[in-house]
Amino acid sequence: MKQGKFWEFHDKLFANQKKLKRNYLEQYAQELGLDMKKFKAALDNKTHFARVAADILEGGQVGVSGTPSVYVNGVKASGTDFAALKKMVDPILIKKGYKKSDLPEAPALNIALNISPYKGSKDAPVTIVEYSDFQ
Repeated sequence: MKQGKFWEFHDKLFANQKKLKRNYLEQYAQELGLDMKKFKAALDNKTHFARVAADILEGGQVGVSGTPSVYVNGVKASGTDFAALKKMVDPILIKKGYKKSDLPEAPALNIALNISPYKGSKDAPVTIVEYSDFQ
């Protein structure tokens, strides 16, 4: 979303998964204070259609069959809860030189997200990709 409210809009969609028709999308955009002219133009022109189609195709190519589907460094996670991901991620971090005592024992409660649909460095020791769906 080019208006800087990607995660806010994302959260609205997930909170209202049975209300995704255009009138609701416009309502959510207005509630978030988006520029309605730009928002409606993006819908009318299907500005993001190609990106969404490419993401769906990419997910299918790596075996995504439902959501959420999470991969850690190219390996499909056996679960999406903290404990399952910790079993996969901790050995990677330890191999990269992190101390076991420095690794979290519980998920962070306040995670700061930027406005991009991804976050992190290309050089991060762990890559987590989540494929998700609004329906």
